[in-house]
Amino acid sequence: MPSSALLDKNRRCSILARVDASPCSGRYSQVATAVAGLGAPELRQVMQALVDRYDARLRQQALPASVEAECRVSIARIASDLGKLPDAHFALGQDVFVKDLAIAAQRLFPAGAQSFHRSGVPRSALVEALSPSGMVRGLRFFARVGGFKPWFAIHTHTPDLAEFHEDGWRAMYRRIAATLRRHQDVLGVFGSSWFFDPRVADFSPRLAYLRSIPVEHGALSLRLRRDATSVELATAKSATRRRLVAEGQYRPNSYLLAWHRDDLIRWSDSAN
Repeated sequence: MPSSALLDKNRRCSILARVDASPCSGRYSQVATAVAGLGAPELRQVMQALVDRYDARLRQQALPASVEAECRVSIARIASDLGKLPDAHFALGQDVFVKDLAIAAQRLFPAGAQSFHRSGVPRSALVEALSPSGMVRGLRFFARVGGFKPWFAIHTHTPDLAEFHEDGWRAMYRRIAATLRRHQDVLGVFGSSWFFDPRVADFSPRLAYLRSIPVEHGALSLRLRRDATSVELATAKSATRRRLVAEGQYRPNSYLLAWHRDDLIRWSDSAN
């Protein structure tokens, strides 16, 4: 690594202070603003510093042992990758790197099939609902459960795709239920994706569990406006879905699912 790319102690500490000042709630990607403008060699150094202090700080997060274990698996992978991956990986335009940065900064927490962070359900989701009845259902649901924030938001992280199966999702939800027990102010867990669309089960039945597990146990399901991203993601890995889209038989839609803490914990208790 050229010496010109090395961060001196004062600059490294300044960058870490900016990382620590990034919001703990909201979009996990906001932590990227703390390292904006750094090149790949500098980003490696920042990541190494975050890795070095990770375990001591993890104990302050009030996470159950099951989530701590997933976090340690992820930080070990990140540490190993620092010396293996090319410079192109260490860029703020790379989704995997930004999520790894958020994990290392403890703004995003691995739970197996999904990673989660403290956030709020965007009110714009109700505006994006495709029907007035959907908007009304959404308003009634969030009024009943206590509001739009704070909630845990879930995200798919490519390095964790080995856990993307039914048992993996069930285990992930149990880990989040255990976390909710320790974070009494958090109202539940939510996410939005094309794979929460009920139509997916018609031609990809192996994915039906993604929707059925939460919806059959009290979760709100709200259809959102169709966008290009939903189409791109829904067709990326399935020739069948690509063909159905091309034939006009399938129009991918993103759906919001919001699972209130009481219903999720009740499901977790009955599943154990």
